[in-house]
Amino acid sequence: MTEHTSDDGRVMLPPTHGMDAKVALWNAFVASHRISEECVPLFEVCDGRVQTMPYGRNERIILERSSQMDALMRKLGRQLIDEYNRSQVVHDGLIYMMLTREHDCVVPLYIGKAEIFGRGARNLSANIRDLKRGGGRCEGRAPDPPS
Repeated sequence: MTEHTSDDGRVMLPPTHGMDAKVALWNAFVASHRISEECVPLFEVCDGRVQTMPYGRNERIILERSSQMDALMRKLGRQLIDEYNRSQVVHDGLIYMMLTREHDCVVPLYIGKAEIFGRGARNLSANIRDLKRGGGRCEGRAPDPPS
């Protein structure tokens, strides 16, 4: 893989197979939203191993989300709820992603969204409302594992 460097010295995804415009658009999104600088670990890790936890009534074992991820989702949820409560909504919701890095490039593995408005007459989405809760788990779907 050949690396390309932006004017400010960041390594960017290389354009391949006529994808120049799409790669440029992705790189602009990553840079303008400071994805590399603002991202947090998705899973809780100890000694290089992802931690697991029991979940649900049957206590099935799932991967444990990191405390940094929970804190960030709650912070963003509170911001959206504040906008909604003041009737000054400027954001449609939030976008979250699971990513990896290849040669300092941000490579998306999964991108999800949580919209601020739920079903009905512009009511607050249950997914956003639940982000504010201090005790429960904040949600944000991850991709289903391969079968």
